[in-house]
Amino acid sequence: MRPTVRQNHPGLPGPHPARTLSVLLVVATGLLLVLHFWLSDALPYFEFTADSYGRFWANSGWVLAHVIGGSAALLMGPFQFWSGPRLGAASPETSLTCPAP
Repeated sequence: MRPTVRQNHPGLPGPHPARTLSVLLVVATGLLLVLHFWLSDALPYFEFTADSYGRFWANSGWVLAHVIGGSAALLMGPFQFWSGPRLGAASPETSLTCPAP
C-alpha cells in the first residue's frame, strides 16, 4: 500500500472542524437541490408518453437523450471536484522527491 500525503508530511495541519461542517452543509444543500430538481423536472420525462412530454412530443427522442445526458452529468460531476482520490495516495513523483522523515 502506498503512503498517503499526510504520512509523508506529518507536519501538515488537519482539517478545521468549522470548515468541515460548513463544507458538509454546502454539499448537503447542493445534493438536496439536485435531488429535488431531478425528481420534479427530469424524472417525468422517463415516462415516454405524449402527456409527459407536452409540447416537446415532436422532439421526444432528442429531449430524452438530453435528459439522460444531463442525468449522467449530475451523477459524474461531483467526482470532478472531489479531491479525495488525488490526496489519498502520494504520486510516485512525490514519493521519490519528498522522502518521508
